[in-house]
Amino acid sequence: MSRDSAKAHYTKQPGDPDEGFITASDAQAAIDDIYDDMSAPAVIADGSVTSGKIAADAVGSAQIATGAVGSGELATDAVTSDKIADGAVSNAHVASDAAIAASKVAGTAVTQADTGTVTNGMLAGSIAKTKVAGTAITAADTGTVTGTMIAAGAVDNGNLAANAVNEAKIASGAVTTVKIADDAVTSDKIADNAVTAAQIAANAVGASELADNAVDTAAIAADAVTADKIANDTITAAELAANSVGTSELANDSVTAAKILDGTITANEIQNASITGAKLVNDTITATQIAANAVGASELADNAVDTNAIQNGAVTSAKIGRICGCVAIT
Repeated sequence: MSRDSAKAHYTKQPGDPDEGFITASDAQAAIDDIYDDMSAPAVIADGSVTSGKIAADAVGSAQIATGAVGSGELATDAVTSDKIADGAVSNAHVASDAAIAASKVAGTAVTQADTGTVTNGMLAGSIAKTKVAGTAITAADTGTVTGTMIAAGAVDNGNLAANAVNEAKIASGAVTTVKIADDAVTSDKIADNAVTAAQIAANAVGASELADNAVDTAAIAADAVTADKIANDTITAAELAANSVGTSELANDSVTAAKILDGTITANEIQNASITGAKLVNDTITATQIAANAVGASELADNAVDTNAIQNGAVTSAKIGRICGCVAIT
């Protein structure tokens, strides 16, 4: 408001009452003009309006620029629930150590005992693991917890109920040697014909493991059956191959007369000078068995040569001794 403009409100004009300087309306008009002039940017210097110059409750939302109020401008406990827009507080705004009491949660507060009462509709968005106290997922949640809700490797032995892992839960080939307890595999667990030579340790099969008549010819290694393995009186003629019994297999004096087939012994089987007189049956030796010139004087018994035994003309004078007075007969 210019000086002349203000003076116009206070100068008595023609037709004004004689008493008094200005009317109430003139005063208000003058004040309004002054206020308008003071509000103009050119009138107030930058930084000249301090907090002490501003009247209580004089600053409204219209006087505050967008984004002008930061955390430094807010007094402690200044932001109440009425000041927070619905859905404005997300997981990122809640401190990990906020320790929000159940009394602050509208509806059903989430506790371990509330299993089955909290539905997906009660949860706004996702809940970070740091915001969940205690054990959030229990066995009673079956049907509500999917694989995507459980982190890889999060389920350990302590989380599994007894008998919870059945055949359908075990992947093919997942059970290795280290997973099987000692003595856990019984005969009922082994499929027929599943055990081959590769699965049997050396010297693992003893007499008690062999069924009667289980060892056939094909199962016996060459030269594996020694004399110690054969029971006495077990080997009969049926077990002996033709010509398998030689001199080395016969014990001394083991071949008796009964074992020799009639007509079997030939000259080749008889050692020289092995047949004595005691071995000959009386009257067995005939002229056929006596070689030429084989019978000499020592072989002839006294008076053994009779007339029939002497060939005609065989007795010469040299064969005849002296007779009675030494007269020779010619």
